Amino acid sequence: MIMSKYDYIITQLKKYNEPDEQRQAAFYFARNIPYSTINSHSVEDAINKNRADCYAKAKLLEILFQATGNKTRLIIVRYRLKEFPPGV
Repeated sequence: MIMSKYDYIITQLKKYNEPDEQRQAAFYFARNIPYSTINSHSVEDAINKNRADCYAKAKLLEILFQATGNKTRLIIVRYRLKEFPPGV
């Protein structure tokens, strides 16, 4: 049976004995996925395409934390960027 990428990631995180090490590894994994807003809005995009926007990275981190036994609560704050100057 071929292990899914998600299962593989969880297996790698669980190799760390200490909960703090698991959380750090999960954080670094999600952080190191390149940021993108083009076709990269889901956890699947983050894992399969190795690119993600803020929401997908946060959701992935939430899932990884939960899979290693941590309680989480995802908080989303909406924001608007200021208008770009002409020509940008």
